[in-house]
Amino acid sequence: TGFASDDKRNPLRRRYLGPGRRLSGTLAVLPTANLDWNYYHWVIQVLPRFALLEASGVAPDNYYVSCSHRFQRDFLRLLGIPEDRWLPANPYRVFSAESVAVTSWQCAQTSKFAADFLFDRFTGPYRAQDSRGLRVFVTRRRRGKRTLVNERAVLSKLAPLGFRPYVLEKMSLPAQIELFCNAEMIVGCHGAGLT
Repeated sequence: TGFASDDKRNPLRRRYLGPGRRLSGTLAVLPTANLDWNYYHWVIQVLPRFALLEASGVAPDNYYVSCSHRFQRDFLRLLGIPEDRWLPANPYRVFSAESVAVTSWQCAQTSKFAADFLFDRFTGPYRAQDSRGLRVFVTRRRRGKRTLVNERAVLSKLAPLGFRPYVLEKMSLPAQIELFCNAEMIVGCHGAGLT
């Protein structure tokens, strides 16, 4: 929640925070202003913060991070962070630690640094040797927002060109990464699936 937010959950608007849970070592604080539930924002604005921590030499003992959604937990696992070091972000939880690492908000925006980190960290085991031939159509028919009203007609034109439809929500995160790494061409509507 932003500093000026009128949201009743804003910890800065509470009269008493309570004693909190005492933690030893360094706590990394990684949430973003109410956008962590969104796949795109979490990938683009939270994940690069891990690169900033690594680049600074900080090795956190615990991570205060949003992890209520499956995709968040999947990414944290792919980063190799054990679950017992995740402290689920919640405006009502209070912690105190020996030291706290907080990355800049602005540093987590889309940038070459962020894109390089995401590509290098998550695609390594899945990079294609030869991507010729795999053509992917990302369908959004199960999403409700930004769906193609004439998706069947579009698919009928794409199928002869070798495109197959994929429902990303039915695939594991590693399977999605592998699919995109091995694709020669990807077509889809604007949406988080293209992240």
